[in-house]
Amino acid sequence: MNKRETIAQMMRDYGEQGLTFFGSISESTVKEAETMLNVTLPESYNWYVQSYGHGGVEGSGILGIIESDMPVMPVVETTLDYRQYGLPQQYVVVEDCDEFIYCLDTAQIKNGECPVINWAISDPVAIPQSDEFLSFLIESFQVIVDNLDEEDDI
Repeated sequence: MNKRETIAQMMRDYGEQGLTFFGSISESTVKEAETMLNVTLPESYNWYVQSYGHGGVEGSGILGIIESDMPVMPVVETTLDYRQYGLPQQYVVVEDCDEFIYCLDTAQIKNGECPVINWAISDPVAIPQSDEFLSFLIESFQVIVDNLDEEDDI
């Protein structure tokens, strides 16, 4: 099973246990977000956002885009907010954990993919988190899924 299939399977398996997504979006809306952020997003993130829009598994909120008459773009809004506090231009926030954020390092795109880093306003040093977005997503979701399974066992 490839990574996209793994993610889709996790969403099917845990859909009723805390998954919150806002549906697919168009490629043109993703391109609009790229223009607003002045970056090229990795292929895996584009796939995720075009497939699922915005959301995550209970407690893991992957920032994306919500399609509507006037698209809501949490990924753009959050990234632009953090840029006011020194977030480098090449970083795009994909998850806001309050004390730190996970970002795509779009300056490091190779073969259509880029690493995910951990960054904090209090200590603005990029800490490598994952080689690419889908691996980050699977790891992030798996931690939550494991916790959901443990709660079911209690």
